[in-house]
Amino acid sequence: MNALHSTTTPDNLIALPNGLASDATGLVTWWQLSGNTDHAALADAWAGEGLDADWLLSLPSPKVALTRAVDEVIRGNAKRKKHHVADAHWMVYDVDADERHGATFNEELHAKLNDDRTDIVVTPSGHPLEAEMRESFRANQTRLESRDIGTWLSTKIMPALNAVSLRERGGVDFV
Repeated sequence: MNALHSTTTPDNLIALPNGLASDATGLVTWWQLSGNTDHAALADAWAGEGLDADWLLSLPSPKVALTRAVDEVIRGNAKRKKHHVADAHWMVYDVDADERHGATFNEELHAKLNDDRTDIVVTPSGHPLEAEMRESFRANQTRLESRDIGTWLSTKIMPALNAVSLRERGGVDFV
């Protein structure tokens, strides 16, 4: 029986002798993401590395940006709730619980995409949350969340490399 003789490089990579590479040789990648990334900054870094622009991650859709904006506006306020009215149309309201009269809904705001889906329509105009909603929507149009990047890695990049996921939730792959 022939013994397998390998060499370890200074970078701690194991080099196999010629002829021993096969479908079973490769490397395990591990990645973990957190936080958000500005799409323009990613595009600049991508171009700076000379990478193919066709592989660059897309911007979030207007519908996704609106949904994330609504989530941001209600986050951290236990009395503030949301209701999905229709496609790309949300209602945000505050709930005041009164033991004698039940719940009442105050300060109702509607946010939906305009007809050409490039901006949002907020009613009533002048609502106390209107500026925050608009600012959050604009930010979410160009912001990539870690889940966007993770999905992109798992569905576009790793399959192109013929990678095999080693963990059901992603993040560990054999390439």
